[in-house]
Amino acid sequence: MAGMPDTAKSLQAHLEGFTNATDLDVKLVDTFRLQLNEESRKAALPIFLPLLTKTLPLTSSPQPLCALLISLLEPIRFSELLTLTTPAEILPTLTFPNAHIQLMGLRLLQKSTASPSEARSLASHPELVAAIVNLSLVASNTDVADLAARTLLELLSIDKVGPGGVGEGLIWRRVFGDKDIYQSFFDNCSWRNKSASMSRAEKTLAQARLLSMIPKMAGMNWDIVSRSHFPQVEARFEGEGTLDGLLGFATAMVEMEFDVLMYMTVIEFYSEFLLVGPTLERGTSAGEKIYSTSKGLEYLIANNRHQSTIALYTTPPGEQSDQFTASFLTSRSASYIANYATHFPTHLRESKDLLPKVLKALATYIPGPSGQGPHSRSLHLLASLPPTQVLPIVVEIPLAPPHPDYLKTLATILPADEKLYREYLRKNPSFYKKLVEYASVIALKENAQASLRMMKGLAGTEFGLREIVGNTSVMEFLVTIPQRVNIAAGRGGDEGSAFGIAVSRWEVVEIVAKGMAGGGTDFDNARRVWGKVINERVQGGVYGAGASGLFSKAGGQVAWEGM
Repeated sequence: MAGMPDTAKSLQAHLEGFTNATDLDVKLVDTFRLQLNEESRKAALPIFLPLLTKTLPLTSSPQPLCALLISLLEPIRFSELLTLTTPAEILPTLTFPNAHIQLMGLRLLQKSTASPSEARSLASHPELVAAIVNLSLVASNTDVADLAARTLLELLSIDKVGPGGVGEGLIWRRVFGDKDIYQSFFDNCSWRNKSASMSRAEKTLAQARLLSMIPKMAGMNWDIVSRSHFPQVEARFEGEGTLDGLLGFATAMVEMEFDVLMYMTVIEFYSEFLLVGPTLERGTSAGEKIYSTSKGLEYLIANNRHQSTIALYTTPPGEQSDQFTASFLTSRSASYIANYATHFPTHLRESKDLLPKVLKALATYIPGPSGQGPHSRSLHLLASLPPTQVLPIVVEIPLAPPHPDYLKTLATILPADEKLYREYLRKNPSFYKKLVEYASVIALKENAQASLRMMKGLAGTEFGLREIVGNTSVMEFLVTIPQRVNIAAGRGGDEGSAFGIAVSRWEVVEIVAKGMAGGGTDFDNARRVWGKVINERVQGGVYGAGASGLFSKAGGQVAWEGM
């Protein structure tokens, strides 16, 4: 066979004689695949494409054949693929009950996401689009469902019309304008569809998958996702009078009162949906991601989803009807509020009654009940709120005994506001002594790293840098070269942690050194006392200039002007 690998004849004979009782020669298949190049692919495709299509359903181990088929078709565009095979021949790969074959079929269809013209080729075959939608919701294999969802979203993205889009909208019209395809979202996800032979677990999984796609769809085309397309379909599943289309269905389909896990999933969906269609806050840049409002936020408010989600956190546990369920939902609600506070700070401040309720609830969770660990989601929420509003709560965060979650939260909050920092130090006069103590204990690596993160953040501020260079114990700790952990001594498991801590420690030294070098005359005394030694410490790297080994030269240089 001219232009083909020397194993081509053997593989052709093997596949031509293949039956249900034949053992696939995996080594032969893999060898042939690895021998392929651009020229031999073109020569082999007409011969092996029909053979592979015939053989795939007959083997119990289709993965090698799928890999070969994908390799053969690698340089082929989707529109070219349709000249070699037909949609009727591709469709069985998506419905065959084998994940490897389904993944192969999806990878072939994924070729249509390369350009608007390729997407147009797929849009003219509704049965293939329908199969992608169906697999994205109900595939039993997670990899298959994920690839189907990714393919669908990539198709919608490449086919987007309007600002930022270069497509023709044909895929959008197929998904939302074809009644059967549009209805498949409802059929697979609605509890009102009594005819679907799906278990409760399968139904809730389909709902969760739809919820994961809706924010991305709405972000690409809000109007299409949020408006009615087939009122008779939507009324059947959503109820009369609902005009919000697939979005309205998705936000109402979950029976949250019966399934706490799905309730948690819905709140996570709300957190992502908040950021759909945002309007930049005046005076901010796109990179800051600070918004005055968003289509997602306004929708959640209009449908009371925003208020009810926040109430899960602000309502005292004793007043909630199901305290067991509330314990799970409170954390998700805290994350939702944190996302809201981070991206819509002005909106939060202008919601007059909301912030006081959130602060009151926060005070009950931080610090948590005696003997219990910190409420981590509340700490994340605390770090998302304006520092001036949370001062009374922050000063109550315990510094001892150490807990990494508390230390990480303080490392985020204290460098951001000098007043809050001063108040915390006033209540914790041994603050820096404790930081040095915690950073020195390698065995408690999370505490050590969190303490060093705190030093690093403070060293990056003028007020923090002054405190650090004026604290002898901190400076002595920083300029002291850390010892290596001896693997031979039986502490090999500590080596990675020790090196990571040593690197973080050196990074603090570098920031302090740069701050001192660039500081004004106020730092003259610090430069006189510490300048030479800290410069040598920076230049020496993580383990000092005299250390040997792989990491001995890690580090950088600080140029000291006038020294």
